[in-house]
Formats: sequence, structure tokens, C-alpha cells
Amino acid sequence: MGRLPGPVCVSAGNPSISAAPKVTEAGESRDMTRAEVFAGHVAVIIPTYNERDNVGPITARVRSAFPCADLLVVDDDSPDLTGKIADELAAADSHIRVLHRPAKAGLGAAYITGFEWALERGYDTIVEMDADGSHQPEELPRLLSALAYADLVLGSRWVPGGNVLNWPKVTGVPVTRRKRLCAGHAWHLSA
Repeated sequence: MGRLPGPVCVSAGNPSISAAPKVTEAGESRDMTRAEVFAGHVAVIIPTYNERDNVGPITARVRSAFPCADLLVVDDDSPDLTGKIADELAAADSHIRVLHRPAKAGLGAAYITGFEWALERGYDTIVEMDADGSHQPEELPRLLSALAYADLVLGSRWVPGGNVLNWPKVTGVPVTRRKRLCAGHAWHLSA
């Protein structure tokens, strides 16, 4: 796998990679997790628009779940001052950065802007994460560990083992199509 960083550490269970200590920000030495080994330099893109109540908790959860990741908050000029709160978080944590866009341009465009930012800076792995908590940061290590076996990892609430929390139960064509699409991708990627 060509994208592995220089000397790496591994957790128990993968003796095929040579181990070397990783020094944490606190100056302690520890083995890298399997996710850290295979994910390389990780950027987590978090688009925001009126997420003032969510931006602090979601960034804290991501930093706790995967401390070596860098976070990019892409704010679409939120009228509730989410961007200002994100700036304060970035001032206190060198792993958090904020990109301010001049107006609301949509979630997809925010992700694309974030992906471009990460690619320009040479990140090995790019993760998209919603600020509203619908994506669970605690799943990051598990998802990133899967990079040992794949070039692309997709998490979905619509595949076996997926989960939908705090969403109303919806039935009908759009949800059914979404489930089939995700299930089809899961089968294709695992085949």
C-alpha cells in the first residue's frame, strides 16, 4: 500500500507492518491504531449552516474519536454566527480550520470545496461528516481501519448493520431507492 506514512506503529493484530512509536501531543509514546496506520493524514470535512449548537459538540466528538485527524469546517455565512464559533474552536485547537464561504451555496458544494482544500494540501484520506450528528464520529476508527482492505470506504445507515437515530420513520419511494442504492454499493464493493 503506497500511501502509508514513514515508520508506522500498529495495534495488536497486524504484525505485517513494522512498528515504531508515535508521540502524542502530550508527549507520550503510544502505538498507532490500525485506523491511523492505513488512513494516513486524515481531513474531516464538516459543512455548516446555522449549526451554532452543533459545531462545538461535533468537533469535540471527532477529535475524541480520531485525535490525529484535521477538521475543516466549511461555513456558508451562517446568520446564527456558526462561523464565529468555529473560528473560536480553531483558535483553541490546531487541528481545526475554518473556511468561510460568502453565502449559502448548498451541502454538496460545501463538500466539494472541502475536498478540493484537502487535496490541495496532500491529505491521504478525506472524510465527510454532517454537523448535525447524523454521522457518528465514534465510527471513524472502524471506517478508517477498513482502508486496509479497500481504496474507498462508505458508511451508510441503509445497509445491514446501519442505523437511523433521531429521524422520523419514513416510507415510500425515495427511502426505498436510497436503501437499494446503498445496498447495491455495499454488495459491489465487497464482491
